[in-house]
Amino acid sequence: MPPGPAPAARRGGAVLRGRAAAGTDRARTAVWPALQGAVGAALAYGLAQQLLGHPYPFFAGVAAFVCLGLTDERRLRRVAELAAGVTLGVLVGDAFVLTFGSGPVQLAVVLSTTVLVAVLLDGGNLVVTQAGVQSLLVVGLPPTAGSPFARWQDAFVGGAVALLVAVLLPADPRRLVRRRLRALLDELAAVLGLVADALRRADAAAAEAALERSRATQPLVDAAQAAVRGGREVTRLAPRRRRHRAEVARLAVLAGHADLAVRNARVLARRAVSAAEDGRPRPEVAAAVADLADAVRVMAAVDVPRPAGWATRPRLERTAARLGAGGPWREDLAGTALVLLVRPLVVDLLEATGLDHETARRALPRT
Repeated sequence: MPPGPAPAARRGGAVLRGRAAAGTDRARTAVWPALQGAVGAALAYGLAQQLLGHPYPFFAGVAAFVCLGLTDERRLRRVAELAAGVTLGVLVGDAFVLTFGSGPVQLAVVLSTTVLVAVLLDGGNLVVTQAGVQSLLVVGLPPTAGSPFARWQDAFVGGAVALLVAVLLPADPRRLVRRRLRALLDELAAVLGLVADALRRADAAAAEAALERSRATQPLVDAAQAAVRGGREVTRLAPRRRRHRAEVARLAVLAGHADLAVRNARVLARRAVSAAEDGRPRPEVAAAVADLADAVRVMAAVDVPRPAGWATRPRLERTAARLGAGGPWREDLAGTALVLLVRPLVVDLLEATGLDHETARRALPRT
């Protein structure tokens, strides 16, 4: 029978509460970037008025806000590239309008020229787009009084202010790295849990689902690595964040080993598909993989990783000690192959806790 109005209302209320919670979380995350963008735009506007004598320096505020953006993934290099793209677009537009005037034909020529110049300078898609948009604004809006390159001057001031704000008032670089790593580790734990369940029940379809999910983790790996690069950049260039350099370095180590662990988990999931097809449950291998999943979940909950003292390390070492050649899988060729794939995954996770490679390898029994 179809659900009655009460269950439907409860589901609707749950959906609304979930969306409200997600919106509140997004708004909380955007508070600092929004304040920075607003302050940067206002500062650029005021400086262009005071220093350049322009009564309405529209492009100063626009350039500053565009360069800073409404995101906490604000890499200094990205801000500099956007500043270059914005000022380039305004400069080309100003120069063309000064020479040939405005109109549909001029707009098409300016846009194509600006885009080609931005591509020639090795600008990314975002830089090229912003350069084109600014050139369109320059051609489409009426010229301002004063210097023929007044709008380019305003854009230059806006870009410079944005870069200054990004260097002097950066967000905490650790926060984004932690969030990206937590998402990656949570997904790795989920994949390992699916693999363990598939091996426990000899369910080939569940193993296929685990393999598909493992293949979809690459965007999370890329996001974590990008966050690490941005964190290193900020701690190197921003005076207020240099004290976080050691912690960002530890997070970078964790990200590198998490990347390796995800790659090995994909290989394990692929082998689990063929192993499950014979219909033979492998509870011992499944238990080891489930232990790894639990250890990764604990890793994901750690806010500040340290080289020693990880709660997960003893658990990983106990799991490693069970992965010898004389285990219950010794008469099972497919089970032995699975164990041989679990072993490097354990080494990756032990190294993520701060052990060097040789020490991590010695935790495994000889094969």
